Amino acid sequence: MGSRYSLHLRRIASQAILFWFGTFLFSCSLYAYVPILTVYAETMGASLSMVGLIGGIYGLVQLLVRVPMGIASDRWRRRKPFLLGGLVLTSLGGLGLGTAASPEFLVVFRGVAGLGAATWLVYPILFASYFPPGQVTRAMSLLTFSVGIAHALEFALGGWLAQTLSWQAPFLLGTLFGLVSLVVQLPAKDMAPLAGTSPHLWPLVSLGKRSFTVACFLSIVMQYGLYTTTYSFVPVYAAEQGASRAQLGQLLMFSQILYCVAVLVSSPLAQRGGDRVPLLAGVSLMTVTILTLPALRGFCLLALSQMATGAAWGLSSPILMSITVRTAPEAERATAMSIYQAVYAIGMFAGPFVGGIVAQAHGLSATFLTTGLFCVAGTMIAWVALPHQIEEAPARAQAKSESVI
Repeated sequence: MGSRYSLHLRRIASQAILFWFGTFLFSCSLYAYVPILTVYAETMGASLSMVGLIGGIYGLVQLLVRVPMGIASDRWRRRKPFLLGGLVLTSLGGLGLGTAASPEFLVVFRGVAGLGAATWLVYPILFASYFPPGQVTRAMSLLTFSVGIAHALEFALGGWLAQTLSWQAPFLLGTLFGLVSLVVQLPAKDMAPLAGTSPHLWPLVSLGKRSFTVACFLSIVMQYGLYTTTYSFVPVYAAEQGASRAQLGQLLMFSQILYCVAVLVSSPLAQRGGDRVPLLAGVSLMTVTILTLPALRGFCLLALSQMATGAAWGLSSPILMSITVRTAPEAERATAMSIYQAVYAIGMFAGPFVGGIVAQAHGLSATFLTTGLFCVAGTMIAWVALPHQIEEAPARAQAKSESVI
């Protein structure tokens, strides 16, 4: 009996490792071209408002489809079909972006990539199913660490490829990574949740738990700041100051290196001081770095600023995902995660979209200042509203055969 149990644990552990690697490749496929996307759009004749739309459509699509997708996943008690379908769409989006003939086609295929990215909602749920409930925060830290490593490597490689080969090379690389990830994830075990009641949307929105509501609000604030600056207009700002294509990739790579470090630090911080400590540190740090952007000149100062932004998101991201998973019953976790991710997609869309309109009318400095002020308001609300104790859903009884990693 003991040998069978050990064999079962080894199989679960190998599934988790394979899934972790597949997640790494999935992230590579989505972000290989992000450092140069907005600057590439400008070279094709896109205005700053169009650049903002290209950046924002990625979040808008996720906002529209994630909740129905999460409800469907819980109702059917399946995760893997969404995961595999997302990888097909991610690969198609990268290919379309690399072959787009006009900025309008960039909008279309960035939307396709966003549709593929929407399936990210099942990744934390499926990965957490390989771990016992008491290790959910650890699982989220490991998963977000894989995303950060992927981003760091792909940002540097994508910028270098654009510099040495062509603008299109990073997009084609992203397509290749998506197809490889599809192959890697084919054997992934779909750990279905226990049968429960059919998921209902409104009870999960309210949940009766302030921590979930505040986590959703904080995610909007931080994604608004992150996607307006790092993933949309900081590359444009750096290019205006003379940064090369390779340096655009390095700029975002430095951000992700600090993100990875912060992800590893966030869980121990939460264990010692509670979830409030990394969350408030993260949103406060992001606010300060965004407000200082208009005063920064030169690649080195911009790199330091983006390192701080990466650290800010790294401190907060695994904790926010952990709160979402911990506060929802197991049979409704995909629905809860879809609500959380759909809500933060508001920031992913609104930030670049509003930022592009402001930049078109008043310049990039005005975009950074208005974004920073939005984050100031969010930080103040978080300091007051974030509870000291996170409410958790009751854990189900643990069978002896449950995974331990």
